[in-house]
Amino acid sequence: MIAIFSRKTVIHTCNDIDSAKSTLPSLLSSSTGPIAVVIGKGFYESEMQEIIEHCKAEASSAKTVWLLPDDDKFTAYMKVKAVASAGTMLPGMIAERAAAALRENGVVGGGSLEGVKSGVHGF
Repeated sequence: MIAIFSRKTVIHTCNDIDSAKSTLPSLLSSSTGPIAVVIGKGFYESEMQEIIEHCKAEASSAKTVWLLPDDDKFTAYMKVKAVASAGTMLPGMIAERAAAALRENGVVGGGSLEGVKSGVHGF
């Protein structure tokens, strides 16, 4: 799934590459467009890059924070915790990682774009 955030509020989701490529450019180009796009593990690395490149070519998304899954940020403790809970804690752990990455890259409530670290980042 792809979640599109505007000041920490999800404004749209896409579940496949075609809908992402057809929907994201217009959202990113709007004056009230999103400032962050979080792409989940349901996409291959090549598909994630294809979506990003397509959006860069079609939309003015200079201030967009792109968050992609980063297995290196999934610590040994997190893996043990996920296995111990038979996977039930995994969605919450992923959501926590994404929220922390949004904060780390300047996506905070209040509407200010000051401090936003645009570009591609892992979570």
